[in-house]
Amino acid sequence: MATRPDGGTQRTRDAAALMHINRAGDAVRQAYRRSLLEHDLAWLCGAVLRDTLPWGEGKEYSFRGFAEKYTLHDSVWVGVFYDVAYADSAVLVIIWDAVWLPDELARSTSVVGEWPLLFIKVGGASQVSASGYKDVGGLQRGIAGAEIEEVDGTNLLVITDHYGGSVEITFSGALQFLALDRDRRVLPI
Repeated sequence: MATRPDGGTQRTRDAAALMHINRAGDAVRQAYRRSLLEHDLAWLCGAVLRDTLPWGEGKEYSFRGFAEKYTLHDSVWVGVFYDVAYADSAVLVIIWDAVWLPDELARSTSVVGEWPLLFIKVGGASQVSASGYKDVGGLQRGIAGAEIEEVDGTNLLVITDHYGGSVEITFSGALQFLALDRDRRVLPI
């Protein structure tokens, strides 16, 4: 590894450049999330809380089946909505990173404003928990990955972020996936 005249290394410079790129991407993601919430907040909240999303046009997958075709990598959380009052379900709302999606689903772009929304309805949810979330200096906590395992006849879905946080959902029902573009049109998944 070459040493720069100022005593630094190429690796240090590359890491700093990567951090700068990540922060720029995080700023764009945060701006999109704010834009989504400012313009579509009433619709989004109403659709999730009243269960009026077009779930009939969504697709039921096992999580492993979904993960064979798609990834949540670098996607951004909008929220986890756990209906403890009327149903045993949770709805995950995610700004789905189009960079990792097939072009026939969404144009692969780094422009966050063009990313679709992904909704995942988790049936038979018996526990939802989060751990490891703390302020990481104003950076968006993009999703790193997700895993599922069966424990004593119940499924455990764990979605982790790039900074060590995780959302864990224990459930026994089906998973239903629904993707909408910015104009709220259903995307075929």
